[in-house]
Amino acid sequence: MQERQIIRSNSRGDLSATQLAVAEYLSMPGRGGMTYEQLAEKHGISLRCLYDWRQNYWFAEHVRQRTMEKVIEHLPDVMEGLTRQALEGKSIKAVDVWLRANGLMNQEMTIRPGPPAEDRSEAAIRADIERMRRELGFTDNDEGDSPK
Repeated sequence: MQERQIIRSNSRGDLSATQLAVAEYLSMPGRGGMTYEQLAEKHGISLRCLYDWRQNYWFAEHVRQRTMEKVIEHLPDVMEGLTRQALEGKSIKAVDVWLRANGLMNQEMTIRPGPPAEDRSEAAIRADIERMRRELGFTDNDEGDSPK
C-alpha cells in the first residue's frame, strides 16, 4: 500500500523504483507479454494499485515517454521502408505519408483555379461558335442543325 501513497503525495512526478519497473512493462508492445494481473503480482502490488497508477498523470506520462523512446528507435528503418515504397510508386499512400512526414505537404489541400488560358468573354464565345459553324458548313441563313 505504500507504493500507492507515493504517487499520490508526489506532485512533481517522481516515481518509485517499482513504478518505474511497471512502467517499463507497460511501455512494451503487449505489456511484455504480461497481463495486468501478472504485472501486479510480479511487482507485489494490488490490481487496484496498478489501476490507480495508470490513472495518474505523472505515471501515464512516463509510460508515454518510454513508449515514444522505444518507437523512435525504429523510426530510421520505418522511414527507409517508406521512402523505398514512395520511390517505387506502387503506393500513392506511401507517397502521401512520406511527403507529410517530411513537411512537404499538409493535411489541407486547397485547389485554386488559375487564370483562364484564353479569353472567355461573351464576344469570344460567339466568335468561337461562328467559327465552328463555318467549319461545319452552316450559313447565316441556316436555322436547323444540319450543314449544307
